[in-house]
Amino acid sequence: MREAIAIEIQRYRNLQNELASSGKLRVFTVAEDIFWVQKSSQVPITHQKSFGESAKPVGVTFGAIVHGNEWGGLLVVNEVLQALVQGVLQPEIPLGFFLGNTAAALQGKRFLERDLNRSFSRIPRPPVNPTPVPTEAKRAAEIEELLRLSHFFVDFHQTIQPSLSSFFIFAYSPTALKMARALNPYLPVITHWGRPFSKEGCCSDEYTTAQGGLGITLELGGIRPTYDPMQTALGFQVALSAIAYGTQFRRPDLNLTQPEPPSPNLQGPLYTWGHTVAWPDAKYVALIPGLTNFSPIQKNQIIGTIDGQNLRAPLSGKIMFPKYLSLEEQSQPASRPGELLRILRDCRLEELP
Repeated sequence: MREAIAIEIQRYRNLQNELASSGKLRVFTVAEDIFWVQKSSQVPITHQKSFGESAKPVGVTFGAIVHGNEWGGLLVVNEVLQALVQGVLQPEIPLGFFLGNTAAALQGKRFLERDLNRSFSRIPRPPVNPTPVPTEAKRAAEIEELLRLSHFFVDFHQTIQPSLSSFFIFAYSPTALKMARALNPYLPVITHWGRPFSKEGCCSDEYTTAQGGLGITLELGGIRPTYDPMQTALGFQVALSAIAYGTQFRRPDLNLTQPEPPSPNLQGPLYTWGHTVAWPDAKYVALIPGLTNFSPIQKNQIIGTIDGQNLRAPLSGKIMFPKYLSLEEQSQPASRPGELLRILRDCRLEELP
């Protein structure tokens, strides 16, 4: 898989160079593997008032391999870039692209020092930081430059464990839910409100929204060791829909119309967090084999053991983000995650804030 990832990273860079040399699009480089493009004749268009008064030159940005081992999004982004190079895709709005943690990806790791998707800033960064800055924090600061310029942002991810479905996930707002349903109304949506996704730090989509844009994440499915055409096809469809969605906002003069989403009863299910199981203070934690994302469970069902004692589900729902760590990994405090798993519950539209 590492070799395949290296090939796709190089392909991404080659496609960026082809775009720059073609003359059809202007390429604005922010940092390595971070850039945005627009037609040579285009000028930045003022951001819609619903997103703030300041001008944001980039209509839609796409991100991939924020986690180095999640390479499915890289394949999607490369397909979008290939369509731009071939002239099959001729966007009416500027588009941004970035690869997140290429250093970790090339080593076959999720991250090197700190989770990049917990490293974005919730407060302005100081111009000079006297303390050593982790590799991922430096990279997050570079990516933030593009995200601050972006109206809409779609971050492509994959789950560590297999998933019974692809899904959108983001902090709730009416505009975020509307965007997700416009990009693909049939996918499940996991949303949350009142507190950040993680106590460990700020995610990329959260950062974008805090800067006056709108960010959501698409989980394509479980990480695969080889190319998965279904995940790539889904991601490409969502990317094209995002470009159409952004164009509708940015270029009202084109009189584009988006298809109306199906009625709510025909849309993908809507979930929120029912319960988060923190990582226990124990010597060894073992979930039962075979738990996947969206695995249904019943209240009091045995879902694992903690130092040999049964761990039971505190409520009925569906499993999300289960963690399986070896005894060696659990013996190292730095390797232990903050959470063992989460449990989803159904969410009604009327309970959304």
